Amino acid sequence: MNRSKHFGKILFLGVCLTLGCTSSGVLGCGSDGSSTPKVDSSLPGIYTVDSYQASPLDPETGDPVPNSCNQLSDAPPFGDFLVIYSFEPNDAMGQAYLAGVFCSDVAICREIADTAPDPALGYSFREGNDQDGWQGFGNARQGSLGDQCLVDLQAHVLTSTGDSINITTDTVEVIFPPSLEGNDATCRVADALAAYSPDLPCEQRLVLEATRTADL
Repeated sequence: MNRSKHFGKILFLGVCLTLGCTSSGVLGCGSDGSSTPKVDSSLPGIYTVDSYQASPLDPETGDPVPNSCNQLSDAPPFGDFLVIYSFEPNDAMGQAYLAGVFCSDVAICREIADTAPDPALGYSFREGNDQDGWQGFGNARQGSLGDQCLVDLQAHVLTSTGDSINITTDTVEVIFPPSLEGNDATCRVADALAAYSPDLPCEQRLVLEATRTADL
């Protein structure tokens, strides 16, 4: 396997992790926000991005610099605002989760929250609560490593204090055996999620700080 990752300072979503999808997880437009189940959370709203930082990448290969997750520097965000809203993912109809999507102004943020799409660029949080924090995952890259599977998994953690939020994304390398179906071996993202441990070493880190600007 060519180990060059060319990550870039970007977020990858895995909204279909529970089904083991092989893409980045973007599944469609979501449902009408008026009928979307709501998450038990006070966090939905529009936030101004105060800072967006990333650990360094090798300028030639684009790979993360080893042991540098604590060496953060400013990076351009994907929008001046972040809207957090409830959404109903296409792979778990009837369930409500939190999404965080970048947007350029408050009006566009409201439009996104009203339509409640599966987020195409941002965050998806499926576990947690406001007090202890929320966690979600994305699939940055996947492939094989010898006779094993390899997935670079992004673990998103959202915490809040008053009107401020922090979202820390650590990319970790998860190595696990393939799923066997007859003579076919498949590397499933769902199996990577099952093999994930918070103790895995960080390869790359992204940190967002934002402050609530408006309610939805």
